[in-house]
Amino acid sequence: MNHPEHWETGEADGRCILRLTARGEDGPIRKPTSAAILQPITVTSFELTVDARSVSGEKKWGSMLIYFGYQDPLRFYYAHFGQICDDNHNIIGLVNNADRVNINKTVAHSDAARLTPFEWHALKVTYCAETGRIESFIDDMKNPIHSLVDATFRHGKVGIGSFYDFGDFRNFHLKYDLYEREA
Repeated sequence: MNHPEHWETGEADGRCILRLTARGEDGPIRKPTSAAILQPITVTSFELTVDARSVSGEKKWGSMLIYFGYQDPLRFYYAHFGQICDDNHNIIGLVNNADRVNINKTVAHSDAARLTPFEWHALKVTYCAETGRIESFIDDMKNPIHSLVDATFRHGKVGIGSFYDFGDFRNFHLKYDLYEREA
């Protein structure tokens, strides 16, 4: 965790959760501020699912993130799941030693903005290292809100977090080294 003091474990609805309780701090480049990165596993192809809920209230952008291809705090991808769809929300972002860049070519359809405050949502990201195919899903696990190709980081760590908002995470499930051809 980049700010361990901003995270706590707890319980909600009889299940264990990881709760983000405070926003991270801005740095020299524009990028998400809060991260809990799974250690020590580095993955290539993977499927990560997690339930998340924003507890930031009625802010129009309340968002939760899935990190992947994480090399270090200045080089990673993230899937942004939020309440609105524009060039900065509900995107696949790339941070590569510079301000974050939206790498999906189109804005997600407005129906993708389903991250409603205080409600649990199923989030999923898949990555195929062989092809560079990235897909992100919210609630509907069959129809991605984004599907694109980028091979900047063909391996890395995965995790969860937020740009500025507070939230809860549960049911973290990682399948990794998928899609690989046998030698």
